[in-house]
Amino acid sequence: MTESLTLLGKIRRKGLIGSARLLWARYVYRHDELIWMERALDLPAPRYPRQSSWRKERITEALLPAFDRYFAAYTSGLLSLIRSDSLGEAYLDADGQVIGMAWFSRSDYYDDQTYHCWLRLPPGRIYQFAGEVAQPYRGTGMAVLLQRDPWQAFLAEGFSHTRAVVNMNNQPALKMHVKLGFEEVGESIHTYCLFNCLNFHRYARYDGKRLQHIRKSKFNIRNTQPTTAEHHE
Repeated sequence: MTESLTLLGKIRRKGLIGSARLLWARYVYRHDELIWMERALDLPAPRYPRQSSWRKERITEALLPAFDRYFAAYTSGLLSLIRSDSLGEAYLDADGQVIGMAWFSRSDYYDDQTYHCWLRLPPGRIYQFAGEVAQPYRGTGMAVLLQRDPWQAFLAEGFSHTRAVVNMNNQPALKMHVKLGFEEVGESIHTYCLFNCLNFHRYARYDGKRLQHIRKSKFNIRNTQPTTAEHHE
């Protein structure tokens, strides 16, 4: 009953054509293009909240109950990440509930939850992924705070850059990465999914820049002083 009501709600919002496209992409055929983006770890970060009641913690199995309020749907995937070699960090509110998280890997990473492909890293790079901020805390600078300390720590370890893959259909994520100083590296991954179970992918290269329209907008970090930039999750 709940699933039926949820589906009806989506149909009302998207209309029949939009809902048909959504169902087709979810259950029949889906193609996504992920572009690699890279950021120098010594690049100054935009402004972040210097004083807050948020508490930072490493993500472990003991912390899983704290995800119930905002990230309950992520629990099964989080357990897999915790048991891998990945590093997860989270911020908690005054009630001890997780309000934001980010994950990092020092080596090649196999994404077995979303895109089902290897994400290979050149020397001196880390990979960051699965960054999420709870809805009530978006626009507060939480996303910058989640990444700032790990960036500094990995820089001290001898890493020079961080890398991420961003879905070309996700405009908010593209804008956020551009604002944070990420640059295209001319590489992409095309992922394909048939019937919600058969996954394929191919790696590709491209020439030129594909995000210039975003860089010319107000989201360009290089046109903003690091101490006054606003973050947009």
